[in-house]
Amino acid sequence: MRHDDSTANKILLLFVLEKIEIPVTEEVLLQLCSVDNQWIPYFLCRQAIQDLLQSGFIAKVKATENLALLSLTQDGIMCISHFYKDIPNSKQKEIATYINNNRAAYRRKQEFRADYTKTQDGFYMVRLKVTQISKVLLEINIEVPNEEIAKSIVEGWPQNAPSIYRGLYENLVE
Repeated sequence: MRHDDSTANKILLLFVLEKIEIPVTEEVLLQLCSVDNQWIPYFLCRQAIQDLLQSGFIAKVKATENLALLSLTQDGIMCISHFYKDIPNSKQKEIATYINNNRAAYRRKQEFRADYTKTQDGFYMVRLKVTQISKVLLEINIEVPNEEIAKSIVEGWPQNAPSIYRGLYENLVE
C-alpha cells in the first residue's frame, strides 16, 4: 500500500523505535533518523514525533527531572506490526543493520551527558552526568579556564565516563 510522506515517516519512526529496543531521547531519535542517516528530513521527523506522541503510538517516559525518553506504546507496537510490509525490505535491512551496529553508541549518548556554559566571571562550568533510565548515578560540575578545555571535556565524556565512574566508585567504596 502506498502512503503519503507524512504517514510513511511515522511508520518509519515506529520501525526505528522498535528496532532500537530501548527508550531514547528525542534528540537521539532525530540524530539517528535525520542527521546520521537521511531516512527522514529533520523538520518532518520532528513533526512526525509530535504526531505520534499526540496519537498515543509513542509516549514520553520520564527519565530524570529534565529528561524524557520516547518509547513505543502498545498501540504503537500493534500499529507497526500491521505496516511492516509497507516498508521496503531493503530499507528494513538498512535500518536494522545500522541500529545493530550503533545501538551502544546511541545508548552512551543518553547515559553519558555533558554540556558547558560560560560563567559570569569568564570561566566555563562543565556539567558531566552518568544516568540510567530513571536516575542520575553521578553528576560532576567542574570549572575550567577556557572554552577549548570545556569543549574537549564534553567531547571526550562519552568515551571516558565509564572508566571515570568505575574508578571513582572503586576509590570511594574501598
